[in-house]
Amino acid sequence: MRVTVAEHVYTETVEDETVLLELESGQYYGLDAVGSRLWQLLTELGSTDAVVAAAAEEFDATPAELRNDIANLVHELADRKLVVVHASADSPPARA
Repeated sequence: MRVTVAEHVYTETVEDETVLLELESGQYYGLDAVGSRLWQLLTELGSTDAVVAAAAEEFDATPAELRNDIANLVHELADRKLVVVHASADSPPARA
């Protein structure tokens, strides 16, 4: 699936942790070192399949485990309105 950061989200990374601030509600969400790396890959690559492939090179986990963990992270971020999930990898970007 294709994922983009919602327009109303501010991120700041300090050392190995990332804070995501949803500007409309003022709520924030913190990511630990692993979550921060997955966030970085998501923002750079924009596709969960690409993130799974890249993360498989870095983490000691099977592709199935990574796919499940990344899908869970994306769904949690989408529920908090921090990312926008697009219907397919080639669908046009949606406005958040």
